[in-house]
Amino acid sequence: MKIGIDCRTILNPGFGESAGVGHYTYCLVEALVKNDPANRYVLFFDTNVSLAAVREFLGAAPNVTIKHFPFHEYRKHLPDFYTGVFLPALYAKERLDVLLEPSGEAAAGGFMGKKVVVLHEVYGLLPHSPEGFAASKASRVIVFSEYAKHEAVKALKIKPEKIEVIPCGVTPQFHFTLSDGTVEETPNVENRTYDSRIKFGLPERFVFFLGTIEPRKNLHGLMSAFVRECREHANDSTDLSLAIAGAKGAGSDFVFEEMEIFNDELQGILGRRAIRYLGYVSAEEKWDLLERAEIFAYPVLFEDFGLPVLEAMSVGTPVLAANRGAIPELVGNAGLLVDPEFTNEMYLGMARLLRDETSRKHFGEVGKKRAAEFTWEKTAKATLAALHRAMMG
Repeated sequence: MKIGIDCRTILNPGFGESAGVGHYTYCLVEALVKNDPANRYVLFFDTNVSLAAVREFLGAAPNVTIKHFPFHEYRKHLPDFYTGVFLPALYAKERLDVLLEPSGEAAAGGFMGKKVVVLHEVYGLLPHSPEGFAASKASRVIVFSEYAKHEAVKALKIKPEKIEVIPCGVTPQFHFTLSDGTVEETPNVENRTYDSRIKFGLPERFVFFLGTIEPRKNLHGLMSAFVRECREHANDSTDLSLAIAGAKGAGSDFVFEEMEIFNDELQGILGRRAIRYLGYVSAEEKWDLLERAEIFAYPVLFEDFGLPVLEAMSVGTPVLAANRGAIPELVGNAGLLVDPEFTNEMYLGMARLLRDETSRKHFGEVGKKRAAEFTWEKTAKATLAALHRAMMG
């Protein structure tokens, strides 16, 4: 097969991508090229990504051709023409057997050949949206969970047999750059010199949340449960904080207003404002915080996948998560699942994990084993099979 992949979301191929669609595309392409020498790949990058950086990322794989999209500046000035006409014409010129569009962009919708589109978030998509249009025209659609498949069938009216459920992989990071520029390689957090808590002024014990700051992440429920824990066990909470990291999303202003109210209450209970917003953290900071956290909390109301949950489990941090969306598919019995709309359940789960060392150890161990089942090699193998099925019609 001659497989084309839109790699425009890979902006720093020499350094990796830490989050989002770029992270998915980077890890998937790396695993495909590493594990599949039989098929030919044509990888499309923007002109602002150097060929040297791409070669550093992929090595000297003989079955890979690198193409750069010319006239990059027209994407800003003529976005519809660039995405809907120009890019499909370039794909057609390469005579691909199948095109993989990891970002779900409309460019795949304009390409008349066989194509596979990846939908990262199905919730809120409409059939006439760019992603919905691309998915309707695709030979196959990839989603990350059975929950997302169900939502895609319901919202986009896509036939179930056209949808492939292929979970993402997870690979913990164990290299950290110290302040003097040296790189420390250590999978053992106890021996690690790099400590992100120092930068953020966090105590030794903290509950950690990582994700976009928006109402559907249910940070209201998490903060309510945390405040109750501090109120009812104030003597055990003197060195405890709730650390919240992630980019600001739609509706985040309301979340931060509530955070101020909760922190005012904590000031009266503990004499300090124990809920900390860390902002968007780097990959190194993320992995270090995930591993040092007492527990990882993910109380979302709905989620198509939930990679941060798997990442926390992969480093042995016990998980307290919502029993909604795709989360039960990922966690199984390897984490403590609660109803996110009942703060009492979340409080009881948090209290159990914070004050019961046996429970923390149990969920840390079984979570690590569970996360080890999600590898990028498996993702690449399943994706390759989906591409083959798309080519065969």
